Amino acid sequence: MITGPTLLRVAAFTLLGSLLLTGCGSISLVKPTPAADIYDIAHVSVETSGLAAADWRLVIEEPLADRPINTDRILIKPGVHDVQYVASARWSDRVPDLVHSHLVAAFEDTGLIQSVGREVSGLRRDYELKSEIRRFQIETFKGESRVVVEVSTKLVAYPSAEVVASRVFSETREIDRVRMTPVVKGFDDALGAVVDQMVRWTLETGTAGAEPEEAYRGTPKRIDPIEQELREVTDGATEEEVNLPGVGGEEGIE
Repeated sequence: MITGPTLLRVAAFTLLGSLLLTGCGSISLVKPTPAADIYDIAHVSVETSGLAAADWRLVIEEPLADRPINTDRILIKPGVHDVQYVASARWSDRVPDLVHSHLVAAFEDTGLIQSVGREVSGLRRDYELKSEIRRFQIETFKGESRVVVEVSTKLVAYPSAEVVASRVFSETREIDRVRMTPVVKGFDDALGAVVDQMVRWTLETGTAGAEPEEAYRGTPKRIDPIEQELREVTDGATEEEVNLPGVGGEEGIE
């Protein structure tokens, strides 16, 4: 005969076993998250014709970026205030690190500058290149699909720490379909053009004694109130992940 306490213990063990079996069944039904496809930007080469050798030293600071860009996720903006990311794809590094690496390599590859390196290297400097990545994204609003890369740049003289020149570099590449092959090619071309312009502008401006040439003065950039509002509401914007054709071996769709 089973006494009251024994009966309670049996019931408890029976219930616990049932819960464990249910839990195991639930775990077996959960599908593992597929590994993200990793993409890198192609090596950037700079056209050095017409550039003189620089006898000064340059340190390149890691670019700043707002939170939606400061990530290894691939940003899509279907609207001015919308923040989405490609669900199953990533850049090989955070965007600021990615841009920083290509900038340093591009300057080094020219072979025209006495000394160039990252800020953390502790190198002595005559100039420091500071920048902020304003846009590094796929845009699908206004009835068009495009890749946009925009970087605001300042050349700072040392030891005075005076900003001697500044410029915004922006490049856009139209894409036929929003799938990974043309998207990555668009980023290759847009970032490559921006880096090329940044390197040439920096070398020419620094070598000219920090006096920007007339060709680079340009006209004042009009502040678009919609863009300005976008930069101020990043914390309140909704973030989503979207499936992009061409990721994970998928075929593109029209």
